[in-house]
Amino acid sequence: MKTNVGLWIDHRRAVIVSVTDKAEKTIIRDADAILILGPGEAKSEFKTRLESEALGGRIAVIETADKLTERQLAAKVRKHFSQSGGL
Repeated sequence: MKTNVGLWIDHRRAVIVSVTDKAEKTIIRDADAILILGPGEAKSEFKTRLESEALGGRIAVIETADKLTERQLAAKVRKHFSQSGGL
C-alpha cells in the first residue's frame, strides 16, 4: 500500500496529512511521496531539511497555497496524487 503525504507549512505551524487508499494519518517518515504546500519561504526551508535527512527524493511537488484546513489539505493531497497516478 502506497503512502502519500501532504504538508502545509509556514513559520508558525505545520499540518501533515498522510493519505493511503484506506485512511488518513499524520506521519511523514514513512511517506513514498510528499506534496509540500505553504504561503512563504518555510516550504523551501523544509525541502532543504528533508534533503539533509536523505528524504529529498520523496518530494513530489512544492506548491504555494494559502492557509488550508486539515480536510482541505487531505482533499488536495488526494486530488494531486489521484491525478498523477500516485494513489
